[in-house]
Amino acid sequence: MEKQAHRSIGSPALEAPPPPLSVVVIGRDEAQNLPACIRSIREMDYPQDRLEVVYVDTDSTDGSPEVARSLGVTVYEEHSAFPSPGRARNRGWREARCELVHFIDGDMTIAPGYLRGAVRQLGRDSVVCVIGLLDERYERQNLLSRLLHRDWDGKTPGDVDAPAAGGTFLTRALREVGGYNPEILRAEETDIGLRLRERGYRIVLIDEVMGVHDYGVRTLAGLFRRFYGSIGYHFGRVLQLPPSPSLAHEQRAARRNVVECAGAVVALVLSVALGWWRALALGPLALPLYVAVKYWQPPARRRKRIVYFLVEYLGKPAIWAGMVGYWWKHRASGRSAGLVAADDRAGGAPTGSNIGGEPRGLGTAE
Repeated sequence: MEKQAHRSIGSPALEAPPPPLSVVVIGRDEAQNLPACIRSIREMDYPQDRLEVVYVDTDSTDGSPEVARSLGVTVYEEHSAFPSPGRARNRGWREARCELVHFIDGDMTIAPGYLRGAVRQLGRDSVVCVIGLLDERYERQNLLSRLLHRDWDGKTPGDVDAPAAGGTFLTRALREVGGYNPEILRAEETDIGLRLRERGYRIVLIDEVMGVHDYGVRTLAGLFRRFYGSIGYHFGRVLQLPPSPSLAHEQRAARRNVVECAGAVVALVLSVALGWWRALALGPLALPLYVAVKYWQPPARRRKRIVYFLVEYLGKPAIWAGMVGYWWKHRASGRSAGLVAADDRAGGAPTGSNIGGEPRGLGTAE
């Protein structure tokens, strides 16, 4: 008995259990990816009795809600004339029961040990959001996956301006700033990062892999569909929104694309009308040289950077087409009133909007 007591006195104190946390998965047409996503959550190094798992679906047509329910997940379906990641995440954290929430997209899996490290940082020294590093599932096998993953190259741990690929939050901070901007397709994380930092809060990147992502882009056709539907629609949308400091970067990029599109059309028409066939032939040849000169520095990752922006410039016609497509689809349709009503049903619009200055993604080349 005395020996047993002696061992007990000398043993280290038991670590307190981690806090309860809600994992909010968002997705649209992710039926094929959800099983791996949910399985990765179930297999984390985090007590399952301390986890709530919520899936928010935005108008899927492939049975994603049914797949999520079959996996034992609480499902909420968010219907809107303008489905967006911000709208889905807002529904998720408002429905969540825990004061800590982690966001993950349905095409991602979460790393087993990430959450334990993340929650240790939350609440310390004004830290209200933690993110980790992100791997791309097919980066080694697919050139397009490597190019799309370029934004994560060279990221170093420490304070960052904005979350990315979801992240782990104190719910009270989301509540304080009103959540994400639901009115935009991209850069909603830059926006919320700006509003959090304006209130003196910190966002921290830790030296842990947060998860694995899959862009799902395997072919040039898939890449151009991304240009058209994600970037082009986004730029078309932000041009409809009132000017504001937080939207300035994205609105400038959208207006620049309008000018570039108009200039390209005028140049094409003049070249054909005046018989400037040499100019038409030299244009595609001059573009790689222009991109190489513009993005030659710095030396690190030079080749990948030049190819990345060359692909982006070649994809600009798809972006322009997406902007026109968005305008045509939403012209004089009274969608703005519908968007406000939909967000009111979800619990209120966020205070503030989007700055658009997140790490440069395809569609932002100048």
